[in-house]
Amino acid sequence: MDFSDDEKIKLHLKQVAEVQRTADKNVLTLQDLKELNLGIGVSEKEWNELLDKAADFLALANSHLSRNNFYDALECAEKAVGLNPFIKGGNSVRANASYHLWLLEQTDQLRYQAEMFAKDALRLDRKDEMALEVLKNLRIKNRFFAGNKKINKLVIIALLIIFIVIGVIVWSGNTSTKKPYKIEKTEFVENHENALITAQEETNVNFAEIKNMYARKNTLIRELLVLSGSGNSTFLGELTELQLALNNDLSPEKYMDYQIRMEENITKLLSEVAEADRTNEKIEFLIIQIEGSQNRITFAKRKYNQSVKTYNLLVKRYGKDFTGFKEKNYLN
Repeated sequence: MDFSDDEKIKLHLKQVAEVQRTADKNVLTLQDLKELNLGIGVSEKEWNELLDKAADFLALANSHLSRNNFYDALECAEKAVGLNPFIKGGNSVRANASYHLWLLEQTDQLRYQAEMFAKDALRLDRKDEMALEVLKNLRIKNRFFAGNKKINKLVIIALLIIFIVIGVIVWSGNTSTKKPYKIEKTEFVENHENALITAQEETNVNFAEIKNMYARKNTLIRELLVLSGSGNSTFLGELTELQLALNNDLSPEKYMDYQIRMEENITKLLSEVAEADRTNEKIEFLIIQIEGSQNRITFAKRKYNQSVKTYNLLVKRYGKDFTGFKEKNYLN
């Protein structure tokens, strides 16, 4: 059954969207949705294929979730619920993945999304443990952040009081016969240089993390090549050559050039291996790990770019006094 370009599937997805839109009214059941599909010409066999496909997406979502590949877990769970809005565990996986992404990114949209999906899951199953756990954790985190906000207000008030007291002391000192303390220029110079050194080292640490992530991904690809019987392929030779080159002290830009050069071949390889043997659980497991490692690389690159932003701002402010520090490029 074609799940991408079949008119009946498009109608099915439209009906699913309507079910999700009115879910709080409980106007439909899975049986109702089935009858609607049979009414538009979906056969019993095709209907079962839809449910099986949804179950496959949910199983893959759970695999990603167990490996902390939250983006992939959310995407697969979305596909599962998109085909079957009544699938058990679909919304709770969406909630769990959204919750962990919120912990990473701290955006209000992800927090709201996690809460909404958890409540959707509980409408289908009041005892859904994963959904209940997400709601409990959200309440705990919300109380924690609310407490932090109160603490931050107290800290700000305390700092204001301290600044006022210091200001009074300085003013009193200036009106006395004592010579006011003068901060030497060398102190500013040392502070600025130390800030640049610290920021530069932070970018180095974050780039080293990116290299570790890519090294792990390349190791997994090598294992996949050997397991799938492609150990003597040209690609394995190219991968070995690449790894040797990456062992050299390359700039971030040069390093990424090597990696980008391989991405097209890697994508093609995964597609060919998956197509050749869909029943081998070891191969499926490796493919999931490789896809998940790309998510971790994305996070590592984002962290690196944030540290580069901090470093570049310091260079723009103080670089004219320290010519050894140059602006860095962001990674795409």
